[in-house]
Amino acid sequence: MDPLIIAPSESLEASLFFSVATNPAPIADRLESYRATQSFDWDRLIAFALLENAVTVVDERIASLPESLLPFETRERIARLALVWTLKLKLLEQRLYESVRLLSDAGIEVMLLKGAASALTIYRRFEDRPMADIDLLVDASRAREAFELMQKNGWMADTAGHPADAWDTHHHLPPLSDMRGSGLRLELHTAPIPPGHPFRFELAEMEGNTQLLNVEGIEVRALDLHMHAIHTAIHFAWGHRFVTGGTNAFRDLSAIERTAGFSWKKFVALSHQTGSETCCYWTLRLARSLTDLPVPDDVLTALAPSLSEPLLFVLERHLSQLVLRSPRACPSATLRNRLWAFALQTDGTKADEALQWDTEVRANPSRPTPGVRRVLSHVRRIRAWSMYVTSLLATFPG
Repeated sequence: MDPLIIAPSESLEASLFFSVATNPAPIADRLESYRATQSFDWDRLIAFALLENAVTVVDERIASLPESLLPFETRERIARLALVWTLKLKLLEQRLYESVRLLSDAGIEVMLLKGAASALTIYRRFEDRPMADIDLLVDASRAREAFELMQKNGWMADTAGHPADAWDTHHHLPPLSDMRGSGLRLELHTAPIPPGHPFRFELAEMEGNTQLLNVEGIEVRALDLHMHAIHTAIHFAWGHRFVTGGTNAFRDLSAIERTAGFSWKKFVALSHQTGSETCCYWTLRLARSLTDLPVPDDVLTALAPSLSEPLLFVLERHLSQLVLRSPRACPSATLRNRLWAFALQTDGTKADEALQWDTEVRANPSRPTPGVRRVLSHVRRIRAWSMYVTSLLATFPG
């Protein structure tokens, strides 16, 4: 089975998970309606939450559910898992402050990215934003110095399984693992997006779209509200290809949308300015369909690629199955890549990441699969193909 799929299901639990994780409204009525539709499996929801590193979010949202909707044993299991993650997030917050102070003392300016930026700008508390690593952006000319400094202060370079030169042209240095054994990681970035992207999103071009933050007495920068939303969409659509990271992307956008000062008009203008329209379009369209994010129709219209609505609908169904880790998702990695490129209206897919990152693959590059073997492989997956095609056409408009 594809490791992206959590269990044989119709993704009922995954759908409820997104609703629970991103929508602040009470969940009892929604849970009742889900259970009335068909049998509901809490184990699958917990599995999805663990894959998305968001069990703390589920724990907080189910706190007021009656035992008739949530068995006591299940509540206790979620609470124990959430406690572990809460402790990890508190440790991560402490390690963030320590690292920022060390860099500041060395005269190295820092910009917070992704989870760390979200936690300190759009959420009430750091632990409200689950994450497994810290992403810090530093000037490329001092990145190696920062990397060495971190290794002298509790972080260890983690390059296992990767070629020595894999990061030579990457947007961050090799990841750093916490030497205290927590499993937490730190990534020092020299650019906000991986190389090879088509966006106008370079550091020099963002100077007018950042904000100053005070982190334990240290001044650091983060993207402002609207640019942060743009980066969130790019990271999910381009960086993760809609496969992982949906929970944090949708939760962050939901929190941003509810923040005073947010303007859809400014968001659209920045998406045009950065050339990220299709990333923003698909991230918002998926967030609206899967989590009820209140995205105005005119916003989607302004961002939409020049494709017919029936075709956009089919692409939405295709991408939704990936986000939900559904057994109905496209069974072909090649087709997934091609549809990803088509949805984003990009000229082609990114470079072969396996050759960049996997030592074994680089040492033993695979030969092209003969045509007959390829056909037989697809025949063996005829049921998966049938489920996939049916999912695209099940509620086809018109």
